[in-house]
This record gives sequence, structure tokens and C-alpha cells, in this order.
Amino acid sequence: MRKITVLGAGRVGYGVAKALSIDEMEISVVDESPAALWSLADKLDIKPVLGHAADIDILRSAGLEDADVLIAVTSSDEVNITACQIADFMFKADTKIARVNRRMYFTNGHLFEKGKFSVDFAVSPQFEVARIIKRNISVPGVLDIVSCVDDKLRVIGIVCKPGAQVVNVPLKYLASVAKELKICILYTKGKDAEAGLLPGSRDTIMAGDTVYLVCMGDDIQSVTELFGYTNNEKNNVVLIGGNELCLEILETTLADDVSIKIIEHDLGVAEKLYERLNNIEILHGSPLDAGVLEMANLHETNVVISMTSDDKTNIISCLLSKKLGARRTSAVLNDISYSNLLYSLGISSILDARSASIAKILHYIRREGIEDVVTLEDGAIEVLAFEVTVDSHVVGTLVATIASKNNVCVAAIVRGENVFMFPKKMLISAGDMVLFIIRKESISRILKLFQEKPKYLA
Repeated sequence: MRKITVLGAGRVGYGVAKALSIDEMEISVVDESPAALWSLADKLDIKPVLGHAADIDILRSAGLEDADVLIAVTSSDEVNITACQIADFMFKADTKIARVNRRMYFTNGHLFEKGKFSVDFAVSPQFEVARIIKRNISVPGVLDIVSCVDDKLRVIGIVCKPGAQVVNVPLKYLASVAKELKICILYTKGKDAEAGLLPGSRDTIMAGDTVYLVCMGDDIQSVTELFGYTNNEKNNVVLIGGNELCLEILETTLADDVSIKIIEHDLGVAEKLYERLNNIEILHGSPLDAGVLEMANLHETNVVISMTSDDKTNIISCLLSKKLGARRTSAVLNDISYSNLLYSLGISSILDARSASIAKILHYIRREGIEDVVTLEDGAIEVLAFEVTVDSHVVGTLVATIASKNNVCVAAIVRGENVFMFPKKMLISAGDMVLFIIRKESISRILKLFQEKPKYLA
């Protein structure tokens, strides 16, 4: 059993500890807050350790001498980095992971290159959200787009438009509508639904539904057309809040057909953005002022993303933007407690830096050959790709058997250059990449299935 020491009992620490405890790992959690620590200990099977995360004696009492992995996710960048240094020099920990919030640590001197700091992997919440937003605005109509399995597949999140070819078509007849396209529907969520579902063959896609699907890497344009989006649509984007997150999004060149406007309340910040950014329209004013929003021509806007430091501002500006004609709205939030309510009010997506950080950390820790593609329902559902090794337990097993016994869906198998969507009657072979959509509680069972057999069973 792998031993993990987590520093920080906040939401990221809790999320990481929860996921790893499901994977049946031995977890210790260190925090200075008794309330946070005991609350976490009441919910999870962990060893709670009260104290400062960079205190050598505290780290020793947390079992860092025997731990395989240190995950430092306190609210302090400096504490996280220092703890990783101590874990390396004092305890020879194999893997050191640090959450680092401040952008300067990543933009000055490549500090996390091997041999500089004793941090094997640094995760930036800001960078992870920026990466998601870039995917959100890359293609008109698409909520999310993730490439996986060496770019052979794309997982796409999209809102179905009224009048689209797939509206009211039972999924068992989807192939007749999609024609030569290879598509597997992973997840659907109605515009008024509190929670999404893993669809069955009798389910239908309705106008306004949020749909996640897997398709071939080169078929994005054809798939978006299937859901009602034409390839000549202008991709107009409004970003609310000209902060560091906004700059992170704009740091890399976006596609030529993406037109961006920024609304910034602070005049000084707006003036600096105007001097720094070329070919981007900067609007000064409150995002809660309908007049300012109307100046952004929201009726012609594909997506509004509100990313100020204030959750209330982000929520209200999204609701106002939707009322003024924006097709989609996304809010970057620190507290996602009411995300289901916000979805029902018309906000298309909730972006959360902490959940993105958790997913990235888990992706790094989990074994080689596993690709974390996308997380849905605040971590309750995951899309994962597994590589099948020669000695894996699943070699020679029927796909339908794995799906029925473990309450999972096998969405696709990539075998060499061939892709098989929803392959119920296939036998799994060594070298396959298997794409699952899987509920959190089933992950540990699937991980065991894809482990190598002991030599005496091989």
C-alpha cells in the first residue's frame, strides 16, 4: 500500500485525500486548524496530524520518513515549496508535489526545472483554469474540448442547439444520423436538471442539453455541425476581469477567428491592459452595469467568462449577460456549493481552480499508462484512458463483462491506428488504450483490473 502525506486540510487537500483513499492508499494529513483537520478526519479514513506543514518534527510524526509521496497544498506557496525541500533533504521522499499559486514562480527563471527546487511537480490553479478556459473558447459552441490517446480521440462538451440534427433522436439510432462519424455519448445534462446522467440507448438529446461525447480527433467540425453549429460562425468572446488569470489566457496566441473583448472595473488596470494588449478591445466599467455589458454587444457573443476575484460579481454578471443575449456564460468561482442552482439559472459552466488542481495532482500521482481526460459533476464522474499491459488482468476479457460487473461504460478502444466506439463484444488485448466513463466509487476496482498479474498467476 502506498503511503501519502498531504499538507493542508482545505478543499484541495480534502479532494486529494478523498480520491486517494478510494484508491486504498494510506493517507496522513497535516494542518494547523483543528476544526478543518477533525472535520476531514470525520469523513475520511486518514491519520490527522495537527501542526505547521513545514515543521520537521510535525512531518516526522506524520510518517514522512516512510511516505512515498508528499503533496503540499496549503494556502502558502512558500510553505509548500519549503516542505518539499525538507521532504527531499531530510526524509528522501520519492515524489514531492506542491501547489503554487503565484504566477511569478513560473515566469521567472524556470524555478521548477529539475535540480533547482526539490519539487517534482508544481501545479498552478490559475494555469489549470486558464487552460480550461482556452479550451472553452477555441471552437464556437464547444464548452470543453480535450484531446487524448495521442490525439486520436477528442472528448467534447457541447450545448445542443434547437433544430440540431440530433434533437429528439434516441441514442440507439444516433449512428443513422451521424452517418460516417464515430461518436459515443458519454454524459448528458438537461438545462433544468440538478445532476447529469450516463445515458442509455433509449435516452434522447434535447435542445439545450449539455452533452459530453467522444469522437475522432479530426471530426470536430462535423460533430459541432451535428449539434447545430455552422463552421462560419464568428467566435466572439467577452472576458470580465483583467487580472492575472485573464493575462494567462491571452499569453498564448488564440485562433485568428476568436475575437475578444475585456471588461475591467478598475481604470488603472484597464489602462495597463490597453497599453499591453494589441487588437483586443478594453471596456472600462462595472460588469454589473447593464449599460457597460450592452456596449460589449452581448447579443453577438458566443461566450462570456466572468473571472473577477468576487464570486457574487461573477455570478450576477453572468446572469445579466445571459439576459442581454450571450449564448453561453461561465463563472470562475471559489465556492461552488451552489453550482447546481446556478446551472438551473442559466449559467452554462462553473470553473473552479481547486477542482482543476485536484484533477492535475491525481493525474500525476496515478500510475503510468493512465490518462485523466476530463472530470464531470465536481469529481463524481471521470473520463479515463487506460493502457493495457501484456500481464494485465483484463487481457482477454470481454468488454461487456467489465462494464456490467463494475458499473462502468467503455466508450472506446484504440488498437494501433484503429478506433472502436462503444465496443461491447470485443476482447481486450495487450497494447489497447481503453477509454472509460466511470463513477468515482468504481475507480479502485478498475485500477485493480488494469494492474499486472502477479508472476505466479501469469
